[in-house]
Amino acid sequence: MSEKILVEAIAEKVHDQWIDFTKKAIPELKQNSTERTTWRKNWLPYVDLPEKQKAKDRAYAQKIIKEVKDYLKAYYQVEI
Repeated sequence: MSEKILVEAIAEKVHDQWIDFTKKAIPELKQNSTERTTWRKNWLPYVDLPEKQKAKDRAYAQKIIKEVKDYLKAYYQVEI
């Protein structure tokens, strides 16, 4: 699997987690808060997100990949 495909796969999972989190957290927000509007607007499948939103998920996915690579290198002497 290429790194680009991996980044997209993880970014999609990151977005799914974000949706789950925000749906659970939204009752705690004020009724007319900006977050409520913004969050609901982005409760879309990853493939349907605007590129700007996908970029945020990709950046987080890249951080996850870096942590996994660093862990493998440190504990198993494996470089990817």
